[in-house]
Amino acid sequence: MPYVLDKANTLCDDGHLLKIAPDGCRGDRDFVLGAVEHDGLALEFASAEIRADRSVVLAAVKQNGLALKWASEEICADLGIVSEAVRGDIGALRYACAALRGDRGLLLGAVRRDWQALEFASQELADDRELVLEAVKQNWQALAYASQSIRGDHEVVHKAMYHSLLALDYASEEVKGDRNFILEAVREDGNALEFAAATLCADRELVLAAVQVDGIALKYASEALRGDRDLVLEAVKEARGALRFATQQLREDRDFVLRCVRENAGSLEHASETCRSDAELVLEAFRQDRTAFAFASSRLRADRDFVANVVGQWGEALEHASEELRVDRAMMAAAARQRTNSTRPRSTSPVAAGGGA
Repeated sequence: MPYVLDKANTLCDDGHLLKIAPDGCRGDRDFVLGAVEHDGLALEFASAEIRADRSVVLAAVKQNGLALKWASEEICADLGIVSEAVRGDIGALRYACAALRGDRGLLLGAVRRDWQALEFASQELADDRELVLEAVKQNWQALAYASQSIRGDHEVVHKAMYHSLLALDYASEEVKGDRNFILEAVREDGNALEFAAATLCADRELVLAAVQVDGIALKYASEALRGDRDLVLEAVKEARGALRFATQQLREDRDFVLRCVRENAGSLEHASETCRSDAELVLEAFRQDRTAFAFASSRLRADRDFVANVVGQWGEALEHASEELRVDRAMMAAAARQRTNSTRPRSTSPVAAGGGA
């Protein structure tokens, strides 16, 4: 027996070792108390009787709130113990009895400390507007734990969206289909269209408002609107990448693509292969923005005459030419000349300017 006692004295200083302690030690109140004071989770290995001991459990949850998981059912219904556990770790609420998870005072205090407490609230409290508002003020994700009716509350949803547009994903279908609410949302962030009801994604006025704020929102528009020339052009004006979401028919339409590159040269990147192989169209994009040459088709970027024309205007374009032309001596010399000429200071003498005596 002396060996067991010595072993117990050692074990109580290390909670993890309670797992291998003799059965007699696991039911020894003082021994377990010493163990949980060092590691609250050691309560798992205590006897059922000890796990129903209020003083031992209190010591355990003070050390680690999650130790409540191993407390007896009666203890998990003790407001004082649960409150202490929750102060240590919000996650302890998951182990509280149903009645306490419906205790408004306990939950409100917990939510004010950490919005994630709402996850463990009773259905009744998940429908408590004040409590949910308190949570979403801290983090938009709290809306996911609110009741269906609260997720249909415009003010609550708007509060959550203040932190992140993604909160709209948790809104009720009624909110997602509310034209006025969604119209206001897309005017703030065009990508709110992602969460709108299908009928609203086919609403031209609403989609137009969205793409004028963020052209990429075109990706969420209906098929018909992604084939609407004027609407797509508005999207392209705002973001060159918008053309990627236009219908294939529009991206293959030379005249339409020409209009697009005149508004936003970079949109050439998302035009059809045929359009990106059209020398006149690519040159138009190049005139608007020299870097657009990088989006020309591989065929054009390997066309010696075409590349020579471009390099003669902008030497850096050679970087985007085919590998063969990038190492072509004549082409490299032409690029170097253009760079030199573009950096050479212009003369301001009367003669050079065309004046004279």
